[in-house]
Amino acid sequence: MTVVATFFAAPLTSLNPTIGAGFVAAGVELYMRKPKVRDFSSLRHDVTQLKGWWQNRVSRTLLVFILATLGSAVGTWVAGFRIAGALFGG
Repeated sequence: MTVVATFFAAPLTSLNPTIGAGFVAAGVELYMRKPKVRDFSSLRHDVTQLKGWWQNRVSRTLLVFILATLGSAVGTWVAGFRIAGALFGG
């Protein structure tokens, strides 16, 4: 669900700087997997292991936000350079 929502939001969010694809992805992730008190309690321990980043709902939301933001930024820059190259004959 998060991937689908981010897929459709990414083209729109690259045109509007007030909301990013990472915000949409994190919002959907929070809606689908609401963090519990135990997730906050075990956060310090869980982030010491790679597997814990994906199992803890708080750190998972942070990862989804960061990775979606990076993916959208890379896509925007790549597409921007390709469009500029086509316009200016590069």
